[in-house]
Amino acid sequence: MHWLFNLLPVLCAAAYAAAAFLLITFARTGYRYRAWVSASASCSIAILLSGALIKLLYLPPTSLLDVALALLTLALVRKSNGNLAALWRLLK
Repeated sequence: MHWLFNLLPVLCAAAYAAAAFLLITFARTGYRYRAWVSASASCSIAILLSGALIKLLYLPPTSLLDVALALLTLALVRKSNGNLAALWRLLK
């Protein structure tokens, strides 16, 4: 059981990195360009990647709630196919 709690930060970091990857690889073909959406997508990517690096490098105590929120973030980004504007409309 002890190994499971050592695996939680790695699982959380992987979910953050996968969500950031989906946001990075979003193809904007056919969509309108909005500067503030691009800026917020860049901020979201930076936050997700820095969260993943902190979880991997420092291995802070991670609860099941942290992992659940990371997986929820990944599921929402996956549902919107990396389109941040669609994600906001989904959450609205």
